[in-house]
Amino acid sequence: MRKQQTVNIEGFTYELSQMGAVEGRALVLLFLKLLGRFAPLLAKGAGALDADALDAIGTAINTVDAKELEPLWDAFSRHAQVRSKDGKTRQVVSEVFDEHFAGEYFAMMKFFIESAKLNFGDFLGKALAQAGDLTSGGQAPSP
Repeated sequence: MRKQQTVNIEGFTYELSQMGAVEGRALVLLFLKLLGRFAPLLAKGAGALDADALDAIGTAINTVDAKELEPLWDAFSRHAQVRSKDGKTRQVVSEVFDEHFAGEYFAMMKFFIESAKLNFGDFLGKALAQAGDLTSGGQAPSP
């Protein structure tokens, strides 16, 4: 069953829905490839935003081509609806994306992050936990 989540961002209510596994199987790989560029920074953990960490963020961001993100933006937008601030209308985000997020880049990035967490968070959480088990001397489960 696909998960759904309601989030409030900058006064708008977004109703996010998970994409199906057929669509998600290719996009999770794309997401992991993009996220992998930030792996050294993620390995340092939270609170590591010193000058070296900021340099690492800049280096990683410079390797990302905006076109690489388009399949993720498109999928997340197709699987989300946004309610007007008065709550009277609801529109599919992909149909209003350009106008809705014009000049609202913080809200747009927050939408992306919340959509990514809904769609890939379970996988990432379990994968990172398992990777942590392996690095602390645990063994990978047998297939």
